[in-house]
Amino acid sequence: MCIKTLNISKRLGALPGHEIKGSIKKRRHKKKVFKKFKEVKKGFIYTGIIIRNVRGMKRWGNFIIQAATNCLVIVNNYNVPLGSRLFGPIFLELKSMNSYTKVINLAEILL
Repeated sequence: MCIKTLNISKRLGALPGHEIKGSIKKRRHKKKVFKKFKEVKKGFIYTGIIIRNVRGMKRWGNFIIQAATNCLVIVNNYNVPLGSRLFGPIFLELKSMNSYTKVINLAEILL
């Protein structure tokens, strides 16, 4: 659940590549839980990067690209993702933002 968008206007809303503050509503439970994943708990507030959204993005020539679901990656203070895998595509516009290289390396597909 989004609490606040960081470094952007409230009226604009968040697009892929923007950072937001939010709380965890639902978490996937795995059989093996590593030490660094134990710190992610339900109800706590974390910083995350939006990697795709239903609203979509406008590219050159009024070409709009959209995803079927909204997706967020939880990161620490150094923009390193807390998870070890990302499922689904990531928008290509994240590649131009130099601070999210670790997130892009985990991606399966770049759209």
